[in-house]
Amino acid sequence: MNSVRTSVIALFVCVFSATVAATLAEAQELIKPAPDMPAYTLGSIQQGKDQFGKPSVTISYQRNVPNAGFVKLSGRTADGPLDVMGGQTVLREQSGTIQLSSIFGQGKLDAEIYFETSGTFAEQVPYNCLISNVVRVGNPPGPSTTARDWNEKEKAAYQRDLLGRRPPSSAPAGYQMATQNSQLVPGMPAKIGFYGEWKDAEILTNSVRVTVKVADSQDLRLLSRDGWIAISPDTMKKAQSNPSSFKPSVNVLPDTTSAIPAGYTVVTADMKLVPGVPVRAIWLNKVVEATVRSIDGSQLMIHFDGQNRAFDKSIPRSEILIATDVLPKLELPDAKETFAKRLPTLTDSEKEMERFEAEADRQMNAAMEQGRKDAERIRQQIAADMAAAAKGASKLPLHQENAMVTLRVPKEAEPLPLKLKLPKGTKLAACWGPQWTPLTVIEDCEEEHVPLRWDTQNRESSIHRSQLIIRKQDLKQLKQELAKSTSRSWKDASGKFTIEAVFVSKAASTITLKKEDGKEVTLPIAKLSKEDQAWIKENL
Repeated sequence: MNSVRTSVIALFVCVFSATVAATLAEAQELIKPAPDMPAYTLGSIQQGKDQFGKPSVTISYQRNVPNAGFVKLSGRTADGPLDVMGGQTVLREQSGTIQLSSIFGQGKLDAEIYFETSGTFAEQVPYNCLISNVVRVGNPPGPSTTARDWNEKEKAAYQRDLLGRRPPSSAPAGYQMATQNSQLVPGMPAKIGFYGEWKDAEILTNSVRVTVKVADSQDLRLLSRDGWIAISPDTMKKAQSNPSSFKPSVNVLPDTTSAIPAGYTVVTADMKLVPGVPVRAIWLNKVVEATVRSIDGSQLMIHFDGQNRAFDKSIPRSEILIATDVLPKLELPDAKETFAKRLPTLTDSEKEMERFEAEADRQMNAAMEQGRKDAERIRQQIAADMAAAAKGASKLPLHQENAMVTLRVPKEAEPLPLKLKLPKGTKLAACWGPQWTPLTVIEDCEEEHVPLRWDTQNRESSIHRSQLIIRKQDLKQLKQELAKSTSRSWKDASGKFTIEAVFVSKAASTITLKKEDGKEVTLPIAKLSKEDQAWIKENL
């Protein structure tokens, strides 16, 4: 779901009706696609207006292969090559439409548009592959864009790239494969799978995905434990008997390949921050200068310095860095006023976007409130329908409706998870015209298409989960209720002790469980396995 949400932010609306802004760019040579790349067929270009009444064009697309890789919409006009703001994204839907605006004026349009995907083979040879047909409207200058065959360098790099996607088949001599339960200590030596071979490296983090530093280089990588990392038996014994003997040569942010610069530290939960304080955060896989816009508990709304406010995002404190010499300044009496002067000034377009977001929030709140008022009426109707079905009354299958998303997701809501059991009566919302409209789940559902009643329209249909949103508070409560009704295996950090139990309650540092014999036990969260701690963080 995250990827879908990212598409909503980067492309302004979701992938199956994406409204984006086009800008001029330099043309790049295109080559033919690799066999494992996505392939699309584009429909003809249709001219019209977007939801703001501005000139736009719309192109339909159809994916011709199962895999949905990264896609970039490019092309050219009479003024030169164009690029689409938002870069590459993943079009998860098999088909849909994309709407382009901003660059196209009121007059005659002469343009061609196509899909491409770009990257680097084996981290050495860059590529830009044409992965669709080229569609043209009007009379764009010159012949239609085509893709050339690969040269020998590109062919060799692609074969090496294929090797790098799979770990070596067996551990190197004198080493054993690391597993999910292996005790990896930052600073310990290891060997890592590296394009079909084993290469010396250093462990930098100990988590499900491990950050490593390739020997004799500044190359940092994030690897899965299974199959990619091998440790010598002597090193494993030393890690168990004397883990403090290992010291990492580089400190990195958790679950990243971003090194922590000298003079910086990770933002902790107890740091008292104020809007405007300078920090560093990850932008396009790099640690860059940023500014705290607002604070919401463990999350900070971050503005990337020098970038448009459209790219602002909420980031956990654990993924943000702050200079150590800034911390004393936060203790000064005038810290709030001093740092507030650093807050970015809104441009006219950003002010317009904030007004748009505020109106979307207002409509969402009004729609959801109306839905709550209608909840009892809907429950009664559902009960009547179920009773009629139980008496043998026939009922036609629900119509699968395409509730195309054309609005920003409100702050208090989030996209509906693809894998989550939804009990009857769950409140959701979908786009209908210019506003979010409330809906109610009419039967227990674990499928991708959810059976729903439109609360304000007295009709029923089924809608794909990717087109639905749910209040964050409702989602949290739903996950907790499901946790209390589902038994699971709980393990301690060593993996030696296991109990079957259901969740009862959670305190700041402990969790209470009910065992199969009905007895309740309270355990420190820190003593549970990493998998259990991750489950608690995700569901509670």
